[in-house]
Amino acid sequence: MDKSWITKPRNTQEFHEGVQGFLDFSFAHRSVEGKIKCPCPDCVFRKWETRAVIYDHLICRGFPTTYTIWFWHGESTTGETSNSTPSIQNPLYSHDPIHNMINDAFGMTRDHVNVEACTSHQPVNEGEARVPELNQ
Repeated sequence: MDKSWITKPRNTQEFHEGVQGFLDFSFAHRSVEGKIKCPCPDCVFRKWETRAVIYDHLICRGFPTTYTIWFWHGESTTGETSNSTPSIQNPLYSHDPIHNMINDAFGMTRDHVNVEACTSHQPVNEGEARVPELNQ
């Protein structure tokens, strides 16, 4: 697959067509509930977004020039594709409350946490206060 478009200026037809090709590939191989991980420099694979949002992000913010093997989007290191369903678990969410506190302090997102995998902690929505549980 030609990825030379990645280094082209964002206002070129080549770049726009390359982004469309990336989105076609990604949504065909790693879409979960109509979303994929956004590779833009601001989201950095942490947020799951829709095709339209990711298109806007990549056109406005650019595509990471070092992301030439689309691992998070269904391509293996050999250039082959993988149709396996990716894990929805967010690596920023931990069962350790200290890790969660650090992620919260630095504004790390916890969107799309696999709630079924959580045993004792549930993600907190933006603006909600966290009430500590006391084990006595």
